Amino acid sequence: MFIDTILILATLIVTVTAIYWQPDQKADLNEKSRTIRLLNKYGQRALLAIAVVTTGCSFWKARQDDKDKDFLQLAVASTLAPANSVYPDLYPHFYSAVKWRPWRLDYNDFRCYHVVALTCFFKNEMNPKYGKKPELERHGTLVLDKTDVGKMYANWIRKSGNDSLAREFANKQFKRDVVNEEILDKVGILGRNIFYHFQNDVYTDYTIDGKAGVTLSSRNGSIVITPSEIITAAHAAAAGDGKTIVTGIETTVAGLKLFYEIEKLYREKFKEIGVTCRRSDGC
Repeated sequence: MFIDTILILATLIVTVTAIYWQPDQKADLNEKSRTIRLLNKYGQRALLAIAVVTTGCSFWKARQDDKDKDFLQLAVASTLAPANSVYPDLYPHFYSAVKWRPWRLDYNDFRCYHVVALTCFFKNEMNPKYGKKPELERHGTLVLDKTDVGKMYANWIRKSGNDSLAREFANKQFKRDVVNEEILDKVGILGRNIFYHFQNDVYTDYTIDGKAGVTLSSRNGSIVITPSEIITAAHAAAAGDGKTIVTGIETTVAGLKLFYEIEKLYREKFKEIGVTCRRSDGC
């Protein structure tokens, strides 16, 4: 507020001075008043310099305000937790997002779960030319963390729409050989939601560790997804993903493909501890 006040006062001074003060172009060079001679000579330049500095400071302040606003929005979004009744309003945006992807066939089936944050499982076994064929089946798995869900919930509250944000999440790329906190957290979220998908059981939890990876605990036991297994999954996703992007020495892979590979890894590890599908319509 103090900086804003200073900038407003500086702008006001420049404006008023420019309107009411006119340098005396006919001033006598031998005039005794040194101040008047200096004002006549440098007054307009000084006003221009003050105006330029004030404008620059205003732009800088506006940028800082935008950064502060973004930070506050992110901080608030991370604490927002939608009611269960809100999620059905969010799901169609994700389906529209994956159908919007022009470089793939449309996904024709999806399920979403929000035991923790949000996970959506997309599937397509249809081909416009050949009809339904299991061998043509494709999958994609979308995982959002609590901050991602909070952003969508904030848009839902403001009634500002979520299509663009859903497309951003659906097209998100991750560095193939980097396992950071975001990926570890989303791997844990994915595990809890897959377990619910299999068992209709919410009594699971996960812990993350930079070296050990993700540990998912349930009534059936615990399983671990290590960082090296995540990187292996990322390489498998990159190998079969037509949208893998290579930039310099970094390779990124689509999140939909990365988390589907990790979903398959979870399914294998669930079998090892006796977790089977209890759903009548299959898993």
